[in-house]
Amino acid sequence: MTIITATDLGADLCDEEANTQAELLEQKRAQVTVEPQTQIVVATDGGEPADDVEPLDVGDHVQDADEPDATMVVIRECDDLAGEYSVPEYDETVAEYNNCDPQERVYQIVFANRTDKDLADLRRYPYPRSRLEVVSRVHDRDDTEGGEE
Repeated sequence: MTIITATDLGADLCDEEANTQAELLEQKRAQVTVEPQTQIVVATDGGEPADDVEPLDVGDHVQDADEPDATMVVIRECDDLAGEYSVPEYDETVAEYNNCDPQERVYQIVFANRTDKDLADLRRYPYPRSRLEVVSRVHDRDDTEGGEE
């Protein structure tokens, strides 16, 4: 377990404000540890948390941020948001099942293997954007090189 101190925040002097800020961060960290179902975003870089996450494209290789043991392929960006996309097997929405923001984008992914001949035959799984980390992009998003946008 890590304890956050004023020196961790880059304060040269352990003044009262730095200690107060460190104490607040430690309380939030403890709350997340004790109550993992709550979604508390702590901006540790001194700035505001990012509201927008770069969208994914069909063909991008991603991994599950919670269980990064397999590379997956994005095959569809869904029209429904996480709070609207129903997962019938669990009688919940993607937001309820993943405990994520109901306004998040949902992507369908497949677990593709080297021996697969067609992605259409594979089972599709809905994931909220916050659960997906980019492993590699198929399309160039910054116009420098690579595939088309």
